[in-house]
Amino acid sequence: MINAFILTSIPFVTVLTLTKVFIRYSQQWGFVAVPNARSSHRAPTPTSGGAVFVGVILICWSVLAFQRVVDSNIVWTLVAGGGLLAVVGFVDDRRSVGVWLRLVVQSLVAIGTLWSLGWPSVISVGASGAMIPLAGVLWFFWILWMSNLYNFMDGIDGLVATQTVVMGFLLASLMGGGDLRILVLVFSSAVAGFLFWNWRPAKIFMGDTGSVFLGYCIAVIALVSEQKTDIPLLVFVLLFAVFIGDATFTTLGRVLRREPWHQAHRGFAYQQATDLMLQHDQVVLRIQLINAMLIIASFFAYYRPVLLPLLLLMAYASLLVLHSCIQRTARLLKAV
Repeated sequence: MINAFILTSIPFVTVLTLTKVFIRYSQQWGFVAVPNARSSHRAPTPTSGGAVFVGVILICWSVLAFQRVVDSNIVWTLVAGGGLLAVVGFVDDRRSVGVWLRLVVQSLVAIGTLWSLGWPSVISVGASGAMIPLAGVLWFFWILWMSNLYNFMDGIDGLVATQTVVMGFLLASLMGGGDLRILVLVFSSAVAGFLFWNWRPAKIFMGDTGSVFLGYCIAVIALVSEQKTDIPLLVFVLLFAVFIGDATFTTLGRVLRREPWHQAHRGFAYQQATDLMLQHDQVVLRIQLINAMLIIASFFAYYRPVLLPLLLLMAYASLLVLHSCIQRTARLLKAV
């Protein structure tokens, strides 16, 4: 078994170093995000930095697959699907790609992923694995939605990278041994190297190149974990409740108000929290406090699966109330 220090240090140091190089040459290469009315930053900032950690992760995973340290089928699925989404995201960062084209590509990737890993027929519910005829369809939408919501949540400094690092290392600790743990350690360590430069005030953004890739990888890790009867999907749904809740509640609200859900906006609760005079890092740290409570709840759910449905209901109901309060307060301040 490869030493855990090597697994974490190589991707971390490599991304940390290469991201600094990317920042240095970003303006020369034309990778700069210019602020607009929907932006949370006020100065031109290098973007598409996700290309660095995407490349390092895919190379590290490929080396591990060639060395037969991990399951090659899982790796090649992640490399093919994640790599394609990163390329589309990279193009979208440079020149806008139509929403429907992105959804078509993401849908094909999701279908290809399920075909490669074996079309699932089970989703763990509570203490049992429920045979659900449409389980594959649910997994399809899980991959599609996670890929997009991670992109939606990438709107302030350090939020997506922090979420990925914290939850990644937590998942690795729950997974114990095995090849999936190795893949998650590499994944989380690489993003940690990027987070150093992405923390407020961010010196670089990951762009669609990185955010869609991260969401896809988390979704596939959940699928493989469920297949290996390691960590069930609903524990992932509990752990990522802040991201899933904010993205879902906000998007549904826009759909109900007949607003274009796919257009960029500043309507997410985490963005409106910054409008309430909170700095980016203050919002990220408060979200981590909520995550700490979700992690405690997830430990209970992991070791006492019968509690999982109740804990999910309590978590999402609480987040819905918090989301509504933030939205309402932000609207009142704008009206003053």
